[in-house]
Amino acid sequence: MEPFEHPQNTNVQSSETTAIESSQFQSLETTDQHATLRIDFKWGNFKSLVSDVNKPDEPLYIIKYKLFSSKQIIYKSASTNDVIGTSSIHMVSIDADYECRGRRDTLVAQKRFKTLYTHRSGFLKNPQGQPAVMTWTGDVGASKWDFVCTDEQQMPVAKFTANLWGVKKIGKIELMGPSSHEEGVRDEMLITGMTLAYCMVVRASNMFNLLGSIFGDPAHDKKYKSEPITATDSRKSTSDSVEFSQVSTAVPNTQTDVRHRQTHASPSTETQG
Repeated sequence: MEPFEHPQNTNVQSSETTAIESSQFQSLETTDQHATLRIDFKWGNFKSLVSDVNKPDEPLYIIKYKLFSSKQIIYKSASTNDVIGTSSIHMVSIDADYECRGRRDTLVAQKRFKTLYTHRSGFLKNPQGQPAVMTWTGDVGASKWDFVCTDEQQMPVAKFTANLWGVKKIGKIELMGPSSHEEGVRDEMLITGMTLAYCMVVRASNMFNLLGSIFGDPAHDKKYKSEPITATDSRKSTSDSVEFSQVSTAVPNTQTDVRHRQTHASPSTETQG
């Protein structure tokens, strides 16, 4: 079984690297810069409730599943019932699309047969003030599938754990670092973590995704969209007829997004290919 890989050094494997990453997670769990959310599936209405592990009776999010829709997963705020995001998994392409707080982007596969994905954050910035390129890696075991998100400095930001045999308690997400309690970061990590987990489950059980892996074109930064969307667009993208009530205040810096869409390329991502 492969340990987690650093995205800029994917060909180097060592137990020392795994030990370092494990110690990072253990140390972060004992500080205030850490939050853990649990995901409980409700079979009666085919949805999940997401809550803080310390407040299981106070859900933060409601996740609805629509398997035969173009938007297979819909995320709502439990307090306002507003749609905050969606996930779109494709039957051939191994990339996955998502929307978060009025911003549409793509989880771009960097390898054909390895769990290594990147996306641009709408809430975290790099030292140059541009949207940070976040990297997701994965490791599967007998009962759990772990996905780890790191920033451009290779520091862990989130860890999504899917329980492969879970009936009700299907997973959890751990948020780490100084931004762990920021609502926007929490929304983004939940949505991208769930999107990636569902994408990998589909890839593992769908022969058409194998064709996408073989004939696809991974690691092309031009696939990033980062386009702001309007409330009208979001109503069309879901079947719930629920508006994004906070789109105007939640959309990140559109000038930065337009600049990235025009240049198409991110130096930090090109080094990973």
